[in-house]
Amino acid sequence: MTSSESPPARSMRVTVTSIRPAGDRERDRGLLAYVTVLVNDSLRLDGLTIRISREGRPTVCFPERSDGRGRNHPLVWPVTPEAWRAFESEILSATDIGRFVAPAASRPATQADSGP
Repeated sequence: MTSSESPPARSMRVTVTSIRPAGDRERDRGLLAYVTVLVNDSLRLDGLTIRISREGRPTVCFPERSDGRGRNHPLVWPVTPEAWRAFESEILSATDIGRFVAPAASRPATQADSGP
C-alpha cells in the first residue's frame, strides 16, 4: 500500500461516553452539545461538538487548533467521506440529538458546517 492509498475499510465502534448540552448563548450560534467518545474501546476523543450545519442538520465537528495566521486546522478527523458518515451517524444516533435541536424558526440562518 502506498501513502496515497486508503487503508482497507474496518468496522468502527463508537461509544458516546459523555454529552453536555450547550448553554443558551452557544445554542444561539448553532452549538448544540459537547461530546466525548470512545472508538473501538481504545481511543478516547474529547472536544467534539454537535452543531447545526448551514443546511439545518445536526453535524459532528472535531476539535481544531489555530495557526499563526488564524486559520483553523482539525486535530483529528475521519479520512474518507464514508468513514465520516459512519462516525457521525454513530454519534448522532447514540446522543438522541433531537432533544437538543431547536425548532427551525428559532435557529440562526447561518452556522458552521463540517464534513465532506
